[in-house]
Amino acid sequence: ASKPFDCASCHVSTAHKIPGQGVHLPVNEGRFDCIDCHGSAPHTNEMVNNHALDIACQTCHIPAFSRQQPTKMNWDWSTAGDKSRGTNGVETGTLPDGTTVTVYDNMKGDFVWEKNVRPEYAWYDGRVERMTISDSYASGQGTQANPVYLGGPVADKEDAAALIFPFKVMRGRQPVDTTTRVVLSPKLFGPGSFWATIPATYDAQVVENNWTNALTTGARYAGQIGETESFTGRATGAKPWDWAYTEMWMGINHEVAPKSSALGCASCHSGAPDWDWVALGYACDPMMGNPEQCGSRHP
Repeated sequence: ASKPFDCASCHVSTAHKIPGQGVHLPVNEGRFDCIDCHGSAPHTNEMVNNHALDIACQTCHIPAFSRQQPTKMNWDWSTAGDKSRGTNGVETGTLPDGTTVTVYDNMKGDFVWEKNVRPEYAWYDGRVERMTISDSYASGQGTQANPVYLGGPVADKEDAAALIFPFKVMRGRQPVDTTTRVVLSPKLFGPGSFWATIPATYDAQVVENNWTNALTTGARYAGQIGETESFTGRATGAKPWDWAYTEMWMGINHEVAPKSSALGCASCHSGAPDWDWVALGYACDPMMGNPEQCGSRHP
């Protein structure tokens, strides 16, 4: 039978400091992991314990996330501002299992929801990279094929302490400054905000003008542009702001499944469709080819 765990069973606080580290969160008051309680070789099967040299516990024991409730996987702000869609600017849809979700909101844009989602995988050793409101993304980023990397792990297969870890990858489209290449902070609510100025009858130019005003006000407040600078008055050959594709990698630590649901050999090996060996730095599946030629860390 499962144990009656609550948050404090793992996140034991000391002097109001709650340990735990989120890949996409800047707060870090102490890291802890599964092996702190279970040890580094908790299995009776030596082969499985050997896999733990390269694979985080969460990878096998959280085979899917959001198994009971849908989770938002994509958020496109660029389509916001259209009250003519759906009912009063809100559209709903139905997931394959019959769950009803909001797929469009005129205040926020289009959403993609999923349920019982197989994670994406990457090497993780505790080190992360995160963008702040003053950071510039790399030139060339922002396309669907090369999105702005808002945050995630930075390790690779060659980092000895890194393990293959499961992630939810949140994707979307957000407004950016095309000159400084920062992700902009719009003013969304209050007088003069984007939400306060959405027209009753959709007009693409009016909505774009409202975004320009909301982005100017928000960027000034956030210190992303000067107090007298405006996106409407900037002299540039290109559009002063635009929509960019973004993605953020979010580590998965909760929703541990019963051990009977843990990943097995065929979940990753033998041509498993959801396991990308090349993306993880391997030339091929070490189980199906020469381990050394495939790039195994333990040939």
